[in-house]
Amino acid sequence: MRNDVIRFSRKQRQVLTWWREGSPHWEKSAIICDGAVRSGNVYLCHAGDSRAYLLHQGKLQQLTRDHSLMADMIEAGQLTPEEARKSSKKNIITRAVGVDREVSVDVSVIEKKQYADKTLLLCSDGLSNYIDAPALAPLRREHPDCADFVKTLIDEANRAGGSDNITAVAVELDKPEEEV
Repeated sequence: MRNDVIRFSRKQRQVLTWWREGSPHWEKSAIICDGAVRSGNVYLCHAGDSRAYLLHQGKLQQLTRDHSLMADMIEAGQLTPEEARKSSKKNIITRAVGVDREVSVDVSVIEKKQYADKTLLLCSDGLSNYIDAPALAPLRREHPDCADFVKTLIDEANRAGGSDNITAVAVELDKPEEEV
């Protein structure tokens, strides 16, 4: 796991350097949700409002917690999820890569017994803002091939008005590690 955290830290420095050298407005930032399968476990590093989900037999489990003002307000009981979706402040991120030299990331490990025969979905807020989480599991059932599933998700998000970057990666976790 330490190597995956180091890899994440290197990515953070690369993003920070890229924005500082490539733009006079280097205060820009990036959100990231990175995953790796090693020794039978899934390791996730996360900062921002990109998400990781596990999908299995029509059920969905969100693995990450958004680092956003809206998530904080929902958790504090100040807003409902529906109010947060409609808020003009829904894009305020509380953690991101590239803002400061260091960022606190959430790191989690999912053991193989917890994910056998499941699909891991990593996606940007460009997807999760346009496709409600409950719709993900039925779409996965309709599209058993991961590439087809991802293409469908991106097409659906664009049809719903996708005005943000839309990124998604899906991996079948019952595959041998060398195939992931």
